[in-house]
Amino acid sequence: MLSSIIDGNGKMGKNSVPVAYFLGFENLKQEMETNWKLFKTKIIDYTYRSLGEMFSTPHISYFYAPESEMAGAISGILMLYLADQTKPVIGFSVGKDETKVSSRGTRKLVSRGLNLSLVMRDASAAVGGSGGGHDIAAGAVIPKGKEIQFLETAEKIIETQIGKVQAKAR
Repeated sequence: MLSSIIDGNGKMGKNSVPVAYFLGFENLKQEMETNWKLFKTKIIDYTYRSLGEMFSTPHISYFYAPESEMAGAISGILMLYLADQTKPVIGFSVGKDETKVSSRGTRKLVSRGLNLSLVMRDASAAVGGSGGGHDIAAGAVIPKGKEIQFLETAEKIIETQIGKVQAKAR
């Protein structure tokens, strides 16, 4: 819970509030808790919004995040609870000059051969970016406007890793 409070404040742009609180400024406790609650409310709203605006390819579910610092958290919630579990989720946060990419998978997909670290590394390199991470969760930074090319490369890599995906019927 402590890491969630600190992370939530950071995602709200209030990194210093929990630091100051834990250094003894007890008057910041209410602000710290309020920031965390606002973050939780935002992430729920953004998750459902992203779910409603989710796109799908044969091997990837993807969305565009409403805020730059939220793609990872949204991807994680979607993958764990709401998205098609037969393929990884990729979230894009498009900035002024670059796009941040966040991906999440499941243990079942990893056991079938998925390695999102390699997907992010190789697909981002193919479009002039960089990436990496873990087999189940990874990220990248790519030039703005290269999202579709990135997806096309990631699609091929994931198909090679886990084979043809059988999407579940809805």
